[in-house]
Amino acid sequence: MSIHIHVQHLEGEALHPLWRHYAGELQPQPAYIELDLRDGSLVAGYSGEIGNAVPADVWNGLIRRYPINPDLTEREINALLDEIAPSAQTVLDGARVGWDGSNYSAQCTRDTETPLEEIAASWQTDSGGVWDADDWFSSVDAASEYGITATTTDQELAEVVQKATDDAWGTTVNGIDRYFEALRDGLED
Repeated sequence: MSIHIHVQHLEGEALHPLWRHYAGELQPQPAYIELDLRDGSLVAGYSGEIGNAVPADVWNGLIRRYPINPDLTEREINALLDEIAPSAQTVLDGARVGWDGSNYSAQCTRDTETPLEEIAASWQTDSGGVWDADDWFSSVDAASEYGITATTTDQELAEVVQKATDDAWGTTVNGIDRYFEALRDGLED
């Protein structure tokens, strides 16, 4: 009995659902397409681990991970999953899963995985991506642009944050609220 690919699309509200940047880390967490060679599931996810740790099923090759851009939107990720499904089926059809004497592991031929890796790595976002507020506002006088003064109230600041979020449509800007609070608190009366 052959196993068939089962694409699991993302369903949520986040514009950039795989973007995770942990405090103190220089880079966002790696995002990937994941193919489970045991059941044919094809999903998108991100690594929750700091450093290079991976689950045993990934280490033993039972689950294959193909890096993708963490800036991709949900719509783009779902389209990518659909596009690579035929290549993933080719990998699945050529995979050998079995007991290696100490663990269940899997082997795939390199030539079947290369097209899948290339497709996954080539996708770029059409959105504005993900930015930190410091970088997003680096070339703008945000206080003047959004009318922030030392006397701006918390309620007014919340409205300004919403406006700036709306202005960045198609882009996720992390930390706008903290950025504007610090901007207001740094202004003199």
